[in-house]
This record gives sequence, C-alpha cells and structure tokens, in this order.
Amino acid sequence: MPTHLPIAPTASVNSTRFVSQSECNTALACGLQWFGTWNLGYRPQYPENMPQRVGSMGHAILNDRVLARYYSRDTGPIAAASIERTKRGWGEWTPELEDEFALAEGASNTLAEAIDLDSLKPIIHNGAPLAEVRLQVTWANLAAAGFGKIIDDLHRLTTAYAGIEGQPDIGLLMPHGTILGLARTCVDFKMRQRPDLGGAGEDSAIPDPQGAFYKILLAASGIAIDEFRQVNVYAGPWLCLDDFMRDDSPYVRADGLPSRDLNKLGAMVKAGVWADAWRLLVERKRVAHTQRPMKVSQKTGQPLKGQEWTPPDDWDARQFIRHLETYPTVAVRSFALDMSVCRDVVRDMLGAVDAHLAAVAKGVTPSRHLRNFPTSPCVKRFGCPVQDACRASLGTGNAERVMREQADAGALVRRADAPVGLIPARVVA
Repeated sequence: MPTHLPIAPTASVNSTRFVSQSECNTALACGLQWFGTWNLGYRPQYPENMPQRVGSMGHAILNDRVLARYYSRDTGPIAAASIERTKRGWGEWTPELEDEFALAEGASNTLAEAIDLDSLKPIIHNGAPLAEVRLQVTWANLAAAGFGKIIDDLHRLTTAYAGIEGQPDIGLLMPHGTILGLARTCVDFKMRQRPDLGGAGEDSAIPDPQGAFYKILLAASGIAIDEFRQVNVYAGPWLCLDDFMRDDSPYVRADGLPSRDLNKLGAMVKAGVWADAWRLLVERKRVAHTQRPMKVSQKTGQPLKGQEWTPPDDWDARQFIRHLETYPTVAVRSFALDMSVCRDVVRDMLGAVDAHLAAVAKGVTPSRHLRNFPTSPCVKRFGCPVQDACRASLGTGNAERVMREQADAGALVRRADAPVGLIPARVVA
C-alpha cells in the first residue's frame, strides 16, 4: 500500500517574499491553482496575448504620464512601451506590436482626458509618486499600525512570508465634491477589449477585494486613502469601413445591412463609419435589386407589381448612430472602503493562503474548486495554468505529477525560487 511521506517543512520567514493581493485572490478562487501557481511556482509557457500586451503598455504609458508631470519632463509613451516590451520579453517591434501600441496609447489618452489626469496631483510616498513605488509591509508594520488582529493565529502564513506587498496603479488626489474637497484615491486601470467595458456598473457600497487589500497595505505604510476607483477604458480594435464592405464580412447581417449589436461586433465603431457603411450597403442592395430579372405577367407582358425597389426603414439605423455618438469608452466606478469591513476582507484573504499552507504541511494538495460553466477558467482554454493537473484523477501526488510532466515537456516552467518545498513523490511499498 502507498506510504505517504511528510512534506518538507514550511520555509522560515524570507525577507524577500511577501504575499500579494493576486496570490490571495487565487487562494480564494481555487486551492489547487494556488498550489500550482504560487506554492510550486509553475507558470504556463504560452506567450502573452494581445489584450495582455495592450494592458501592460497602457499601464506603462499612464504611469509615465503621471511621472513626467511630477518630475517636469516630457512624456515618452513609446519609450515607456519599449521598456515594458523589453521587460516582458516580447522581442523586437513588429507591425502587430506597433498596432497594439497604437491601441494602448489611444486608450491611455482617452482615459487621461476622461478623468482629467493631467490636472490631478499624485499621492507621494517617500519622495516618489505611488506609480513607481512597490509597497512592502512586514507583519510587525501591520501590528504597529493596529492591524495585528488580521494575522492572529495565521502562524503558517506569518512563518512562510515576511508580510504583504502590492503596487497600486496610481494614487491621486481627486475632487470629492465642492464641500469635501480632495479625496486621496487609489486608482486601478483596466484596459478592456470589449465594448461593454467588462460589465462596469455604478458606484458600489461594497468594498472591492483589491481596494480592501490596498486600503490596509497603504494604511500600514502611513497613507490613509479615502476611496478606491476602478477606471475601465476601451482599448480594443476599432472597425473601419473596409471591415463592413468586404465579402462575407462577419459584421454584416444576413439581410446585407450592418449589424447593430455591439456584443456581436466584438469591437467599437465610430458613428460616422457605421453611417457610411449603412449608406453604402443600402446602395449595394439597391444595385443588386436593379440587376435582378423582372418577373412579367404572362398575359400582358408587363412587370408584376411589388417588384419596385423599397429602401429599408432607416429609423433604427438613425437611433443606433445616435447611440454610438454617446456610447462611453470610459467607465469610472467608485468603491466604499469602510475600514472595519476592509480589515475583515483582508483577514479572510490571508486566511485562505494560511489554510492552503496547512494542507500542504499535511502532505495533501489544497482542495479544487471546479467550475463547469462555459466561460469559467476551468473550462476556458488557457483559463487556468493547471487545468490538466486539476482534471487528473484525485490523489495527493497525482496533480503534482502531471505538473512535473508538463514542465518536462516544456508546457510549464517552474520558478527557480519556488518558495515552499514540493510534496515528495509517493513511495509504493
């Protein structure tokens, strides 16, 4: 029968290793994904896709814009994007990458104009804007700031990690009403590829988990923020007239007219472009109608009635053009940051990591969280880096064995500085 060997003991405090908000979110979502991604350090080998590259360049351009104003220098969007390209190993500039840079730069300009970024002052920490500061707070810092209760009894977490860390996108002093004055705001930017902007909604009285984590992190760093805002901006492709006019265009309905469903279009289109597409496609239908042979009466030889050209009703088209003229490409959502609630949210986030560390210490993999709806990360291709391992037959060592095999085949790569020891391979007596 199999003999279960104990796992290597959890590493002692490593002053260079801090738990992040991303790791906490993974731990809350699925224990096995946390185990593979953060505990064993396995990462997928497939390259970053277009939305990820656009988002990375967009963040770099926006950070450069804030820093340029603070240090009284000119902005350098192409230089900022080049640094990001080199850091992430995308290779040399290609036409495709240049097109993605254009999307990122355009979205950054749209976002900056929407929130009046160039007139806002950044929050300064240790002589630098938050845009270029990676904050690291030790457990002692948290305790000294009055947050010791969120780590009470989390012994495995506080042994394996030195504290919490994060790098807010940008911290700004933003208007908060004519009476209240300026609010110290942590702003998170999202570069969206769909016209719905990721389902951005109205302001929320419920704290965002990311905002709650940054609330505690910043408070322990001596920065008391008042609110957390998520700014979603459209950074996807824009359709041109040729996209509608080419043969078998997916943006044209079966009746030969341009689609009016932005979700089906999957991209944005300017009102003038869509109006031109409507006009030209209607004319195409008219010409095709005139070229059809006319049906005539066998008795009189005259054309039968009802074959005259009837232009399509353009009422819906005019309404859609007005809709496009006012369609938002930026959505700003503010989240409440009640301190007591944020403290409990962060406690639960850290508790999830601590619970998984306890499972690993027992020599078992943390629990899976299988989600089988079509858009879930468990089903969606490349939605989770440990999909195949998760689908492997149950057993403490089997999931890890699959990950090792994938790493040997080049599908996964394991970080050289993976923090916690592997679960030893099982020995069959």
